[in-house]
Amino acid sequence: MVTDETNGIRLVGGEFYGCVELYDDVTQQWGPVRGWDPVILEGSGLKMALADLACRNLGFSGVLATAAYRLSNGTIFRTRWNTVDFYYLNSKYYYMDILPTYPSSAPKFVLPEPEDINTPDSYSLHDAVDRIVRGPCGSRDYKCINSYYSMCLACAGQRTTAVSDLVTCTSNYIRVSFPRPPDNSVQLYIHLAAPPCSANQNSTHIYIDAPLTACGTTRQDTEDDIIYRNTLTIYVNTSAIITRHRLAKIGVECHLPRRKTVTVKLDPQNSSVFRSHIVGRGTGEFIISMELYLSNNFRSSVLVYPLSAEVGQMLYVQLKVTSGDSNLQLFVDSCMATPTEQPDDSNVLYHLIRDGLVSL
Repeated sequence: MVTDETNGIRLVGGEFYGCVELYDDVTQQWGPVRGWDPVILEGSGLKMALADLACRNLGFSGVLATAAYRLSNGTIFRTRWNTVDFYYLNSKYYYMDILPTYPSSAPKFVLPEPEDINTPDSYSLHDAVDRIVRGPCGSRDYKCINSYYSMCLACAGQRTTAVSDLVTCTSNYIRVSFPRPPDNSVQLYIHLAAPPCSANQNSTHIYIDAPLTACGTTRQDTEDDIIYRNTLTIYVNTSAIITRHRLAKIGVECHLPRRKTVTVKLDPQNSSVFRSHIVGRGTGEFIISMELYLSNNFRSSVLVYPLSAEVGQMLYVQLKVTSGDSNLQLFVDSCMATPTEQPDDSNVLYHLIRDGLVSL
């Protein structure tokens, strides 16, 4: 199986041949490309153009074949009437019962009629798709139902790696950076989902920052994470004459955990510790601070440790998250005190707040 997650396309079969699948962002599933009729497409001259588009999206130099001859002892097989056994790959896979199978819920990417396909303006196979059927096909939707017309092909040349990206997550923005070739042979033009953010560059990288609440960044709250997402459109120019070709649309996201442990220790080594990481395509952390105060005006935090306090003396704690997302709110689910440096010390544990409620 060959997969290019950047372009949302993969080839199910061998190292350079098989049937094409596309990824659906809505259902988050892979599905087949349907409506691939090599005979009709050949007559319109679009068969090899579409196949070449798919192979280039996969990182190959182009298409090798969509059909093949049957071999016998290393030579083309001929019948007793001296004709050759020629077949399209999708037809052969179908009758050999080796086409990939899918649940009815899988998306089906249906190609349009040949006269409605405009390959020069289609930068990826996704762009050439007429419609996506999410769920079972209609009883009369033959292009969707018939797996015989699945897109199967073989690609040529050595597969090249797509432009690599590095995602870094912070409390204020998502940064996506791309290494620049040493000879500057490739120029990248990068845009976010919405203006006005633009890319910057240094001697080694091109990078763009997506604020958490601007330039098209969206936010989703789940039970465990806050997820920030944006989409980059990348254009590439490899010639001296500036002609822009869309390379890909890349979805980037950061998963920031909603539940974390913050510890303040009454010792001189470390007054505040926050353990956090981002689960997703980037690494980073929320900036969360926890400070101790002797007064409820919260003007001057305790800076000198160890701190001596009398039994019954009031101590005040302030929690704060620093982020570019002003809509974030902190909620203290639990607060505990232990006589040791271990927050999970269960030998002696004093609950101050439990399940969001103050323990008296």
